[in-house]
Amino acid sequence: MSRTAMVTLSDIDTIEFLVGRKFPPRTLAVLPSAGKTDQKVSSRLSMTERALIPMQVADHRAVLRAIPSDELEALFNRRFFHHPNADADFDHWSKAAHWTLDEAVALSFGKERKVVNSTALQTLQDVSP
Repeated sequence: MSRTAMVTLSDIDTIEFLVGRKFPPRTLAVLPSAGKTDQKVSSRLSMTERALIPMQVADHRAVLRAIPSDELEALFNRRFFHHPNADADFDHWSKAAHWTLDEAVALSFGKERKVVNSTALQTLQDVSP
């Protein structure tokens, strides 16, 4: 199946999410343009490795842009708990009088209980996330 020449906004959001998953902010924090560097990551990377990060990010972005939209969407949805809608709304949950056990566990991982819960995670019981 071929991809249309035009990249949609949702494709760009998906691409940026996937780039962020491969190169988390902590990794990018070692770059001089990022301001304050993360010393733990910075000390593990050589000067050459740090210099290569921007090129690796650009290369990864280019590879993702070449992937058909349906395959890109499959990569994006591979692990539902990494999806942006799985992030907890701490403003909401901090106002609750109490939490259930499922809510407390999900929130301790920074996740929304309606998305990340014991029922949803049972599908991953036999595989490593």
